[in-house]
Amino acid sequence: MKKADIVNALARKRGCGTYLEIATPGSGKAFGQIDRAQLDCQRLLYRCPEDFSDGLPVDFRTTQASSAELVLAILDGKAGRGLYDIVFVDSFHIYRASMEDILGGYCLVRPGGLLIMHDCKPPNVGMADPYYRPGFWCGVSHQAFVDFTLPRRDVLSFTVDCDFGCGVVFKPENTDAARDRTQFEWFCARRDEGYAFDYFERHPAELLRLKSVRQFVVEQDLTWNFLKSAVVETTRALGKLVKR
Repeated sequence: MKKADIVNALARKRGCGTYLEIATPGSGKAFGQIDRAQLDCQRLLYRCPEDFSDGLPVDFRTTQASSAELVLAILDGKAGRGLYDIVFVDSFHIYRASMEDILGGYCLVRPGGLLIMHDCKPPNVGMADPYYRPGFWCGVSHQAFVDFTLPRRDVLSFTVDCDFGCGVVFKPENTDAARDRTQFEWFCARRDEGYAFDYFERHPAELLRLKSVRQFVVEQDLTWNFLKSAVVETTRALGKLVKR
C-alpha cells in the first residue's frame, strides 16, 4: 500500500470531497494518483522554481523555503478557498519545514477532517539524516509528527506501517481553531528572535493565557484577606532586602 492508496481509501470511507497536498517538487509525487472522481484536488508547493512543471496543476507555489506564507493566505481567505477535508503533507524533511507543514496543514483541515503525513517511519538511521541528501531521504519528519501528536490528548492519531510510514491525524469536531493557529504562527515566528519577541508582545493573552489579578482572584474564588496577607509578607521581604 502506498501513500496515495491511504488517501483514497480514507476519502471514500469518510465521504471526503476536498484535498490539499503540501509538498515540494522533490517530495509529494503522489498528486497524480489521487482519486479525482472522489476529491477536488489542490496542491501547494514550496521551494518551487517559477518554471517548475510536471504536467499537473500547482494551485499555490512559492520559491521560499517555507509553506507558511501560502498557508496563512489560505487561512485568511486570500486564496478564495476554505478548509479541506483532507490535507496531505510530504515535507522537505528537515525539522523546521516538517513542523511548519504539519502545524499549518492541521489548521487547514476542517473540523472532523484528517491530516496525513508521509515519512513518519524511516527504515534506518541513514535515511533519518536531519540534513538534506540526494536519493531516498526521510529526514526528521518523523520527529515533527511525534512532537505534534504525542502531547495532544484531543486527537486520534496513528501511523500506517507502509511506504516509509504514513501518519494519520483525525481532527475533532470541537477543535480550538484559534489555539491551533496561534501554535502555528508562534512556531513560524521563532525563526527570527527579534520577530519572535515582537509577536510575543502582541499576543500575550493567547501565548500565556494571561489573566489580570482581578480575573485570577475571581476565577480562583480567593478572599481578600488571603491576598492582603500575601501582599504584606511580600512588602516585608522587600523591606528587609532594601535595609541590607
